[in-house]
Amino acid sequence: MNATDALVSICLDEGKRFKAIELAKQGASPSVIERVTTCCIKNLMLTPAIELAGLIPRELTQKELCDFVVISVNRGLKKQHDYDFYMAIEAAKMGVPDESIEIIVSGCVQCGFDRHAQQAVELLEREFTKDEIENMVHSSLEKNWTSMAISAAKKGASIPVIEKVIAKSVSSGSLYEANKAAELIPRELSVNEFETIIASRVMRGTWADLTITIEAGLGAGRSLTQEEAKPMIRDLIKMDRFDLFLGEIKILQKQSTPEMAHVLIETCCGLGRPYWAESVANYANHQFTKEERDMVALSYIKQKDSRGAQNLIKSGVVSRETVNSYIRSYIDNGWFIAHDDLSKLTEVSPSPEVVKEYISHNIASGCSVEFLEVTASILGYELSEEEREAYIATCVSQGYLENAQKAVEAIKAINRDLTIGEIDQIVLYLLDPEKRRQGLHWSDVRDRAIKAAKLGASCEVIKKLILKLVETDRLDEAKELSSYLESG
Repeated sequence: MNATDALVSICLDEGKRFKAIELAKQGASPSVIERVTTCCIKNLMLTPAIELAGLIPRELTQKELCDFVVISVNRGLKKQHDYDFYMAIEAAKMGVPDESIEIIVSGCVQCGFDRHAQQAVELLEREFTKDEIENMVHSSLEKNWTSMAISAAKKGASIPVIEKVIAKSVSSGSLYEANKAAELIPRELSVNEFETIIASRVMRGTWADLTITIEAGLGAGRSLTQEEAKPMIRDLIKMDRFDLFLGEIKILQKQSTPEMAHVLIETCCGLGRPYWAESVANYANHQFTKEERDMVALSYIKQKDSRGAQNLIKSGVVSRETVNSYIRSYIDNGWFIAHDDLSKLTEVSPSPEVVKEYISHNIASGCSVEFLEVTASILGYELSEEEREAYIATCVSQGYLENAQKAVEAIKAINRDLTIGEIDQIVLYLLDPEKRRQGLHWSDVRDRAIKAAKLGASCEVIKKLILKLVETDRLDEAKELSSYLESG
């Protein structure tokens, strides 16, 4: 025994098969190579066994191939691995008697591996027997391999056996496989079978069940309920996967009903996803009803998505309640509605109390006189004297000199100028860094304060302004204001 033989023997004794194979190829004696070849056969290493036998040189014997087949099938039956049957077939192709191939067929039938069983019977040049086909179907069903059961049933299973495949597919919620099995009879799935599939999918309630549940509902001739659709859509929302949602509702492009679209729209809105509801309508080629448009618009409003709600209101008729909610959402958020959009809202005539609330919101904001006047005009609202005075008070309290002046000029019914008290209030507001709007520096409002003081502020307030100007080295402006004090 040479050194290589000794190393190979040690590796085999220690169970290091791959190292033994590698060393055997480097110059082991034929007897040692025979030992390694036998080890490869026992451990289902077909390719190394063939390579080692070629070094002797010889081919694998029929007995070795038959042993390989038996060992492969036995391990395949034990572990339920289709790869073992694949290896058995590869060995059988090299030349084994029909009895060995029949062992492969029997093992594949017991495990339900119809593809490998098909290869084996082709080697035998025969067809499957009825019993083999139906045993394969039963084996696949026991493992819940419905796709393999269908493949086996196609070879010639009886109708009662195919019905078992349909029943198994239906109970597991496999709509596609249930339809495929039913085609073998052929027949259509019943309403009860569709309902069973729906129940199975709803019980799981994952996002991946949505398409099948929709399709099964259409097959049953009904829409899904909100309770059925909600868990699956909620699952998508949790993952924030709008892209997956679009993939799941693609079925609506091929088949849909107004009822199905309505439930999905309602469910999406209820879960706070109005733009998902719009996608449902688009995919289903579904025109929103007035009720649905209101529903989606209100959902947008709840999500503080004014643009989404605005687009819906622009594109169709909505209820007064929806318009009221839309306007109130702007009030709550401190926003203003563009005049073009406001004109569209008047087509529905918002409630008088909401119009008054929105006017009050504009007044309290100190918006420009022009904006307030146009807003009131669009809404067909006549500003009262009290409201105009309230607007002036707002402008004064927030230091909006120009707005206050314009308001006084525009309000002919009041017929007055800004009072000394109002002017003082504007100047004092602008002088106070804590009161004036955040981000405004004294240099930003200085000229406005001077302009206001010149309109007729009290001497006390003018003195405070002069001191501020002196502190900030604006001596020319301070001197000019001093002349106002001297002139009385």
